[in-house]
Amino acid sequence: MHSRAYMLLRRDLIYLQRHPIQGISALPISSANIFQWGAKVEGLQGTMWEGGVFQVSLSFCEDHDATPPTVHFLTIPFHPNVDPESGRPCLHQLGDGWTESISVAGILIALQCLLSTPELDPQCVLNMEAVRILQDSPHTYAQLALDCVSASMRVDGES
Repeated sequence: MHSRAYMLLRRDLIYLQRHPIQGISALPISSANIFQWGAKVEGLQGTMWEGGVFQVSLSFCEDHDATPPTVHFLTIPFHPNVDPESGRPCLHQLGDGWTESISVAGILIALQCLLSTPELDPQCVLNMEAVRILQDSPHTYAQLALDCVSASMRVDGES
């Protein structure tokens, strides 16, 4: 018999296969382990992140229904809410806002939206340099975002 966490992740996998979401793809890394996922999140159309393809890892634990996954951008964007060293994003849904009703799709959609709508609340800021540049020189920030988009496309083309 499988754990509740296994069943929730299996449900999310089936949902993503039956209902593809534009700009998002995700699968377990191997068929033998449903608790380790790889995903790609594309920047939203009409934003400075459009065209970007950001690889993401998601690690779930056996008590997934009570504990959020560990999430990291592997293709790390220059962004106020993404740790520039680890790629860990700051999302309310992955912290105090976690409930078992948050699906893999919901997490990935939140990441996709986060790219184009940075949260400048000090509790959510993980990259102070990105905040400073965004506030002091929005044009420079936009150029850095475009550089990230270009780099992500090169990395995606290599994988």
